[in-house]
Amino acid sequence: MKLDVSALIASVAGLTTVTQSVLHLIGTMTQNEKDLAQQLADAIAAEDPAAVQAVQDAMNQSATEITARTAELAQAVTDNTTTPPTPPAAPLSSDPVTQSKRANPSAA
Repeated sequence: MKLDVSALIASVAGLTTVTQSVLHLIGTMTQNEKDLAQQLADAIAAEDPAAVQAVQDAMNQSATEITARTAELAQAVTDNTTTPPTPPAAPLSSDPVTQSKRANPSAA
C-alpha cells in the first residue's frame, strides 16, 4: 500500500511560503526603519529643516504602511485559524468510592 502525502507536502510548502513572506516583510520593514533613523540623524546633523521634514514625512508613511500591514496580517491569521474542538468531558467513574467523594466533597 502506498500512502499519498502530496496534500501534506503542498500544505507544508504553502505554510513555508507564507512564513518566508512574513519574515521577508518584517526584515524589509526593519531595514526601512533603520534607514529612516540614519536619514534623520544625518538631516539633524546637517541642520537641514527640509531634510528633517522629508524624513518625518517618510516616517509617517512608514507608520501608515506598518499599521495597514499589521491589520491585514492579523485578519489573515484570524480568518485562517481554526478553533480547536472542545475535548469531551471525562466520563463519570462507576467506582463507589469516587462517587461518594463526589457526592460529599467535605468527606474526602
